[in-house]
Amino acid sequence: MWSQPVWNPYASFDTGTASSHSQAVQGTATNYLRGPANYSKLSSEEQSLVGAARWPDDAPGLNISNKSNTQDNKKYCKSLYKASRIAGGSIASGQINSFNDLWQKATQWRLSRISSGDASKGDFAAERMPNTRFVTSLRRPYHSVIERARNHPDAETELYEGEYFKEIEVKVYRQCGAISGETIPMTTVSAAVDDNAISARLRNLPKDKRQQARQSMASSHPNMITHTGAEYIKTIRDHLESLYLQAIDPSLEKHEAFELIARLHWWAASAAPDKRGSAAKAEFAARSIASAHGIEMPPFRHGIVPDIEAMLRSESQFVADYPNFFERPPI
Repeated sequence: MWSQPVWNPYASFDTGTASSHSQAVQGTATNYLRGPANYSKLSSEEQSLVGAARWPDDAPGLNISNKSNTQDNKKYCKSLYKASRIAGGSIASGQINSFNDLWQKATQWRLSRISSGDASKGDFAAERMPNTRFVTSLRRPYHSVIERARNHPDAETELYEGEYFKEIEVKVYRQCGAISGETIPMTTVSAAVDDNAISARLRNLPKDKRQQARQSMASSHPNMITHTGAEYIKTIRDHLESLYLQAIDPSLEKHEAFELIARLHWWAASAAPDKRGSAAKAEFAARSIASAHGIEMPPFRHGIVPDIEAMLRSESQFVADYPNFFERPPI
């Protein structure tokens, strides 16, 4: 069973001072978004962890995967924090009035963190195309997902159908969403029931086939995330536009806004619409909308990588658990 939240953020928030955004429309509390507070309510250390992929420990006392303490990562995180607060002010003032505009703002920020000589830079601004399969191999740092897939309460036992590992027993979690009554197949996470079965299969292959098998493992392996089909991205983007308009309604109570932010984060992260960088952009969008409402979202706690949490949960479960993902309650 998934752990239940230990506190309820939907009860009340201390939103602090009035908006620092001079262009925010003035009026009663029900007809304008207050925007980010004049001062940050996160410490410098907290700001340096916003957006970090704080992977679970690789073993007790050992964490090679978690790079959140490096100076480069701290600079990246502070940049995300600052840019998302600025975007929050732009939402509050009406300069960002669609989810697409916000996603483009997130994309611009993400591109700013990549050197011009990086050959993969264009992928961070490119949407995935239909009829293409998009996968993530569960190698480090994703290897912690394997055990979670094996133990997932909604995973089914199946036989793998790939060429070199055919009929190896796997656990498969198939995520679905629902839009206007239509079921949308989304992320599929699979993991071999027994890793020894993979090793044994490789050993038993003829020598001339072993290298081919190893080369194929990045795209075809029992331990794999297969992302939402690109043919569903337009439908999901339209749904995100609807959620965005709901989420920036200034008449919302704080708990209502936060629940919509969680839903939007789930859809954007689980859809992974771009070739690269979707996880960071989804978090950027969530934090920007929170800032528009005057809500400060602390870093996600150690062991929580929000896009992975999204892909391993239903929408309703993600929304229910979202409050407990943070180091401390949003303020």
